[in-house]
Amino acid sequence: MMKRLSFLLLSFATLWSVPFITSAAVATDFQSLVYFLIGLIQIIIPLLIAIAIIVFFWGIIRYIFAAGNEQVKTSARETMLWGTIALFLMVSVWGILKIIANTFGISN
Repeated sequence: MMKRLSFLLLSFATLWSVPFITSAAVATDFQSLVYFLIGLIQIIIPLLIAIAIIVFFWGIIRYIFAAGNEQVKTSARETMLWGTIALFLMVSVWGILKIIANTFGISN
């Protein structure tokens, strides 16, 4: 189930990013490359945050419906933990990128 979900998410992300890659003009200078990358990251990070929230809630649902099965409860706790870690990392990366963009005066 998890492998299938991972495959579907990877396929969706790949197909979703193709228009950005194919329509991207060749960067003429460093500044246009930075603007392109920041724009791409500003689109990708909210999607990753949404995925992390879905994983966290999936762990909660699995934990609630475990009904005394300790192995499933342990697995659900690990899923919630990894969802929380992923959410923390994505929000941290987003914040760091905002700080860097504000420091160098880059806005999109």
